[in-house]
Amino acid sequence: ILNNVITGNSPGGAGDGAGIYVSNGSPLIKGNRIESNTSDGSGIYVTGSLSSPRILNNVIAKNKEGGIECTGSSKPRIISNTISDNTSHGISVSSASPDSIINNIISLNSGYGISEAGTTSDPGKVWYNLFYSNGSGVYRDEGSTDYYTASSVNAAVPETKNNLDGDPMFVDNVNGITISVLARPPSMQVTQE
Repeated sequence: ILNNVITGNSPGGAGDGAGIYVSNGSPLIKGNRIESNTSDGSGIYVTGSLSSPRILNNVIAKNKEGGIECTGSSKPRIISNTISDNTSHGISVSSASPDSIINNIISLNSGYGISEAGTTSDPGKVWYNLFYSNGSGVYRDEGSTDYYTASSVNAAVPETKNNLDGDPMFVDNVNGITISVLARPPSMQVTQE
């Protein structure tokens, strides 16, 4: 699923992703703008024990509900995305184990930057992400412990490393223009597919 603009959609049922819904599949989802969709799920919804999609270099923004939701024992790799201005969590993990959440900009979401629903919801790696101004905090660990700075997450949560707090410096974010123009600090450059 490459280089598409997916906007203004609403799913047929509760919990379905309004932009992209993956159930027991492992597609490459790369270079898309997934924006302004209305859902009881998220911009991208991943479920099913056979789901291991690669979610790379997408802009996932301004969706009603969250940016990416991972459920049902899925194991996505979420790398180098901009996940911003969604009305719930940037990334929600519930009974899933994402392989990696690396090098993302996770900002201005109404909920947490990343929210783990419980003890069965641990990502393998949460590395080199930039967090900024998420409404509920940076990270909710195992559904019970909240972290408000990247440094506190890095110090306390075993799967986290080298995450940063900072303004991503979007061009004219106030007027909703050019959220795709990213100012990624040199320390955030990680290449992995």
